[in-house]
Amino acid sequence: MWGRLVLYILGALAEFYSEALSQEIRLKRYHDARSGRLAGTFRLGYCKGNCSKCDDPNGKGYCPLYGGPDRTNGKIRVAHPVEREAVHLIFEWYASGDYSYDDIAHRLNVEIFVLPDGDEVRFRTKGVPGRFPPGPFTKDAVRDIVQNPIYAGYVTYAGSDNDGNKRRKPVEIFEGQHPSLVDYDIWRRAQRVRRNRYHRSHSRDSKARAYPLSRLVFCADAHMPMRGISSGGGRYRYYVDKLCRQKLSKEHYHQPNVLATEIEEQVQALVTRMRIPATWRERILAYLYHDEGMAEVAYEREIVRQRLQRAAELYDKGHYTREKLARVEAECRRQARAIEPDATPAGQDALALLDNLPALWEALTDEEQNNLYRVLLNGVYVRGKEIAEIEPQRPFQALLEEAARRLVGETGAPLPYDVVDAPSAPDPELVALLEMA
Repeated sequence: MWGRLVLYILGALAEFYSEALSQEIRLKRYHDARSGRLAGTFRLGYCKGNCSKCDDPNGKGYCPLYGGPDRTNGKIRVAHPVEREAVHLIFEWYASGDYSYDDIAHRLNVEIFVLPDGDEVRFRTKGVPGRFPPGPFTKDAVRDIVQNPIYAGYVTYAGSDNDGNKRRKPVEIFEGQHPSLVDYDIWRRAQRVRRNRYHRSHSRDSKARAYPLSRLVFCADAHMPMRGISSGGGRYRYYVDKLCRQKLSKEHYHQPNVLATEIEEQVQALVTRMRIPATWRERILAYLYHDEGMAEVAYEREIVRQRLQRAAELYDKGHYTREKLARVEAECRRQARAIEPDATPAGQDALALLDNLPALWEALTDEEQNNLYRVLLNGVYVRGKEIAEIEPQRPFQALLEEAARRLVGETGAPLPYDVVDAPSAPDPELVALLEMA
């Protein structure tokens, strides 16, 4: 009995110690983030700056400042003279929209960087001492860099949820004490490119497949999503009921391939007959640049607000001079303006076109069209070669019903499909077969 009691006490103490240590680590990480300090020892693009006693994986034999005088006391990260160039190229290439992560990795791995003394080195990853050495870039390494806000001069804190699980997305963001390696605008442009690509490959060497109704087309009989495919080098595009064909025998194939252009033209004809209320314009325009629309605009506004608040706190504590505070305030004003959906020339053009939706749709890219379609529609249901039903998102139900009446008035012919608030029920026999498969 006493032996078991001692074991219980020791177990409880061990659990308490573990929880206390975990809490202490979380508090330290939060404090470091709030003070603008980067977490982690080694990050590509940065080093400790204590060159005389450098232990950086990309120090000896790679960095031209290795063994020289110290640049800092080692507490605040400084820009690595070689790696910073790699980071800059990564953002420059990705923000152009012409390169995939894989393209950039391949290009970086053959790029030559000339040191001040004339020696040449190749760009490489940082590596982690004792785990793996520096090496060639991979698409995963490039992706991690592109989506990390530290390179724009920020520090994030994700922490843990109520169950103790680490969050994937940061809940707070602070201005870092480390230097930014890329301008905030180019970082934000890279995030816009990243969100608009979804999960498809986008390589400079291969023509991008364009499907404005991606993830919106469904088989009306089984309610299964239809995927976009192409043939003839991308000249012919179709929406295909691929999942049903994978799961069902040939005798139960029920949905033929549908030419993408035909149903896209029908949906576009309907949507462009809408009359958008003036109060909705900002909200719609936001989806040209943000996958989450105004919610993401609000999030970025909050980031700027937190930065201003943090700068004021640092000024009150004497860590910022009046001049430094004024510079941060000016930067925040510029960033706040850049966040607004109509801030760019493209945004201004799109805003002017909202009264002329047919012209607007011609001006949008396929990715931008898909962004807006997913705001407007829940689904496009196809039976045979024709659209059977179009289901709007609830806020746009009345607008699209009015657009349908307007389209009938212009063409003088009834529409081959219905605009519905909910799609018709699928074929129960097909559903049962799919569930069995």
